Amino acid sequence: MVYSQKLRESFPDITLQAEDLLLLETFQISYLPERVAKKEFADLIIYNKHPDLFDSMGKIRWDIKEITAVASLEGKIVADVGPGSGRIAFLVAPYAQTVFAVEPTASFRSFMREKGIKQEVKNLFVMDGTLDSIPLPDDSLDVLITSNAIGWDLNRELKEIERVVKPGGTSIHLLYSEAKHEDSYHETLISSSWNYDYTRIKLEKTIKTTYYKRITDKILP
Repeated sequence: MVYSQKLRESFPDITLQAEDLLLLETFQISYLPERVAKKEFADLIIYNKHPDLFDSMGKIRWDIKEITAVASLEGKIVADVGPGSGRIAFLVAPYAQTVFAVEPTASFRSFMREKGIKQEVKNLFVMDGTLDSIPLPDDSLDVLITSNAIGWDLNRELKEIERVVKPGGTSIHLLYSEAKHEDSYHETLISSSWNYDYTRIKLEKTIKTTYYKRITDKILP
């Protein structure tokens, strides 16, 4: 099944029009040549036009215990970078002192802010930013989490993560993929340059991989 067909089946009530392309933001347009070759770009339009539907139809594929098994969140300053509609950010907010949701797409930022107000989540702060340009000071985070968000410029992203996570803090990358899909980030993450550990759960048709690293000596190649 091609990706566009999957998309139509997942969002049957959505009609996409040519003018919806105007909803795309500059950073999204910049990587269209790469993305179109792999997946097409209708999903980007859905992110921008219907973040509420994207959030309601998606599933949280991670349990809080899968995250806290890697790093304690109690009293911690946490960032979810590239959170989309904020599923992981809202999942960890009840356990952390402060959660920053760093998201480059304006529609997702607005959605998270409105959801935070409705649910009275007072420790969640939404801001504009990307994984390779996180708008937080050096050594400011106890825990940084991504969920299927890394990989546009992996080494640059990992370098930026090392900058914002304080010594003794933890970087966690949650990756969910089809079982037949090759994890192109694996060798880089576990290499001597970055030294991530990982756990992997193979389900019938999917694979859940948690990459994690306690930041000790900073690696800033």
